Amino acid sequence: EIAQCLVGSEMCIRDRWKAGPSIQNSLLTVINEKVYRNGQYTIQLPLKGLIAASNELPAQGEGLEALWDRFLIRYFIGNIEQEFAFDQMIASVNDMEAEIPTGLSITEEQYTDWRTQISQIKIHYTVFELIHSIKRQIEKYNIQKEEVPHSTLYISDRRWKKIVSLLRTSAFLNETDTIRFSDCTLLLHCLWNEIEQIPIIEQMVSSALDECISHYLCGERTLEQKPVSYTHLRAHETLSDL
Repeated sequence: EIAQCLVGSEMCIRDRWKAGPSIQNSLLTVINEKVYRNGQYTIQLPLKGLIAASNELPAQGEGLEALWDRFLIRYFIGNIEQEFAFDQMIASVNDMEAEIPTGLSITEEQYTDWRTQISQIKIHYTVFELIHSIKRQIEKYNIQKEEVPHSTLYISDRRWKKIVSLLRTSAFLNETDTIRFSDCTLLLHCLWNEIEQIPIIEQMVSSALDECISHYLCGERTLEQKPVSYTHLRAHETLSDL
């Protein structure tokens, strides 16, 4: 089943977490190396994205931590809350798949060109300050929770690097050459491991954004009082760039 999904697919959707060790290892190899190994055969995959949907998150102790860590964006979807939307759902009789116009498809040439442009997106110094602020908050939180099993937050260096790549992609798709504060709101969906941690991450990211925006504005006011020559050096760092 996994082979049928992956071989020849550029986008793949998995709807179950439960899997034996061999399947988990195969998926990790697919995500990390973009290859599928089946006995003596090794198949290079064109995979560009992997999406998983499940009614439950990976439970502790099931050996799924490494696989769960590879999913960069995590989005929790609850039950339908609006009554009119719920009524439409239960009354609908045609569960048709969405039809995507062929004109919206992305060619391999476009994809390669986009990746090159994304790698050239600049990182404003305030983005580094934002990340450091969040990391400090996570460290403080973990100290408070170190005696509670499985409640701490762990973000690997590899994950942080991929998060910055995601922020670059967001900036590119928003047609800017620099990561903005608005792009950094994606951090809300990249840092939690358990559902109970979502409001904690929301508070951390919100606090860090407020802090960094405030520091940036204070810095710009200070620059306005500096000699023109120095102000010119920082003229490109306007709030509109963020």
